[in-house]
Amino acid sequence: MRKFLLVVAGLFIFAKLSFAEWTISIIDSVGDVGKYASLHSEWYFASASYYDETNGNLKFINDMSRMSNSAPMVVDSIGDVGKFTSIYLWENSSDSSEFKNISISYYDETNGNLKYAWSKGTRFEDDTVFELFTVDSIGDVGLFTSIYVDTSYKIPYISYYDATNGDLKLAYFKDSVWNVQKIDTAEDVGKYNSISGYLDTVYISYYDSTNGDLKLAKYNGTNWQIEKVDTTGDVGKHSSINYFHFYYRTIDYYDVTNGNLKHAQRSFDTTWNITTIDSTEDVGMFCNSKQGVLTYYDKTNGNLKCPWGWGFIVDSSGDVGGYSSSIEAPELCLVIYYDFTNGNLKRACEGGAIEEHTNALNNTSLTITPNLSTKNFSISYALPSTSFVNLKVFNISGKVVDILSNEKQNAGKHRLFWQPNNLPNGLYFLQLNANETKLTKKLILMK
Repeated sequence: MRKFLLVVAGLFIFAKLSFAEWTISIIDSVGDVGKYASLHSEWYFASASYYDETNGNLKFINDMSRMSNSAPMVVDSIGDVGKFTSIYLWENSSDSSEFKNISISYYDETNGNLKYAWSKGTRFEDDTVFELFTVDSIGDVGLFTSIYVDTSYKIPYISYYDATNGDLKLAYFKDSVWNVQKIDTAEDVGKYNSISGYLDTVYISYYDSTNGDLKLAKYNGTNWQIEKVDTTGDVGKHSSINYFHFYYRTIDYYDVTNGNLKHAQRSFDTTWNITTIDSTEDVGMFCNSKQGVLTYYDKTNGNLKCPWGWGFIVDSSGDVGGYSSSIEAPELCLVIYYDFTNGNLKRACEGGAIEEHTNALNNTSLTITPNLSTKNFSISYALPSTSFVNLKVFNISGKVVDILSNEKQNAGKHRLFWQPNNLPNGLYFLQLNANETKLTKKLILMK
């Protein structure tokens, strides 16, 4: 019997509004590849790391935002390495076209170690060279790694699970050495962890195996604060944390008891608001929302899903959708995931290749100032030619809450103000349709 789908109009920070077709392609099919896939972007630049089970290697693809992306390369082949990989891209320069730093954390199963790979490369450089480091080798450590880089201080943080002691641990590189500390040692904790940060604050969501709880650890610059987020049933596996702004803290995770995808969010330091995003049969494993787009696995039907418009199915060709990792780049949504049926790494793209889309939008723009406000928003847009303009605002459930323009307008720059009277606080989407172009921007209302 099918369970009903519940979507609650809370503040879900996971996606832009769009209902376009997804473009599906195979990225790597040499052997059994694609498990533990991890994707990260820095503006227009996106790269991925993943595990090659056939050869026991850690693999990498440079700049996946291009439709004709670079060829896969082996990062580490010393022993059985690459499980639980996590990737983070960051830059030293304010010019996004210059050098990128690529940081990858992963597990060395042969030796039971936490390892780290680092490289500096440009967008179209296919011969990227990585330096490899062993970060922690005390016991069986390095499972369920998740990486975050504080770009202000250029400090990589890696959260991971210590299987020997059942602890949540953290490693960070500072003063030319790796520093390792235990974060939570209460019984068996730390699996399915996800790390994120804002300025000098670090957050880690993770699973308490002993009690079946979702927990959160927060470092405020002085000490770690640990709290329970959800204790209803067996919850917290496959957690994915997405700190969209310091005002909002959100975690998506799997409810084992009910087979549901759940969402926890709160503003400032208020209590957690727990909602169910999808309860249609057994869904929610491998959920990922760290970079704005929420994707997850439908175990019952073997599908990859993305909740744009009531549980939208991204790919249903075979048993697909495991180990998904997703990003929202400017005017592009990108997902990589594992195909259980064929043992391949696949990609789903909504919005087209970044280069192609950027060219199409050279003379069409849409900006909101500020994107977080208590009263009103200034909206500016430019039209390359006379066009019929449809400018409207959606709430997070996809309902149109206001139409700002629905008329023919001349070429040039246009500006208007939107006052969201009688609307509740939360996340909204402003969408411009003009000149056969669709642009969508996020805005947050907080009265």
